Amino acid sequence: MAVRGLSGISTLGMNTWIVTLLLAMPVMLFAVGPAFILHEIGHKIVAKKYGCWAEFRADPKGLRFGIMLSFFLGFLFMAPGAVMVSGLLKRRYNGYIAVAGPLTNLSLFIIGIPMWVLILGITGSFDLTSIPMLENGSRAYADGGSIIWQSMLVDAGVWWISANLILGLFNMIPWGPLDGAKVKDWNEQVFYGVFFIFLVPVLSMFLGFWSPVALLEGLVNKVF
Repeated sequence: MAVRGLSGISTLGMNTWIVTLLLAMPVMLFAVGPAFILHEIGHKIVAKKYGCWAEFRADPKGLRFGIMLSFFLGFLFMAPGAVMVSGLLKRRYNGYIAVAGPLTNLSLFIIGIPMWVLILGITGSFDLTSIPMLENGSRAYADGGSIIWQSMLVDAGVWWISANLILGLFNMIPWGPLDGAKVKDWNEQVFYGVFFIFLVPVLSMFLGFWSPVALLEGLVNKVF
């Protein structure tokens, strides 16, 4: 994603593409990893609270598909597994378990804003004039010189915010095994409330009304 898949080679050149790809891996692990891991843990904790058996089941095929898709197209759609729940439950409790994941992402998004403002402000990472930018908004780490670590921190903050919003919205789609279908089956008012809480910021972000990097930069400049 950070290098736009194989198509990024023509823009960056092979050496810069490889270095940027390798440095983007810890950024994505730290920024996007919690969005997925804590989402699943949220399901598990609530399921256990209501006396259910719950454990994460990996899906290697879903993981491989996501990796290949991002490698060739620079776009991520991945289903590497999910928490499986078993037990006799009221519909309401099943809804609680389902909505716990998206609400975890919403919490991470809210917590992430002051957290990353503090991190980026203290480290002085928002000297954006010296950080080369790619067409997709990511930074070319290999060209960053001594400010590579600053560039990586900025990207981590940006991906933390956007990933939690997008993952929360995706899981609230009322289709198949996704959380949205279970939440809607339990309570349509809760479903539409949570769905639009995610839809509005994600849609406005893609339409260009705001961006995570502009949000963080503006807050850092005000606070620091």
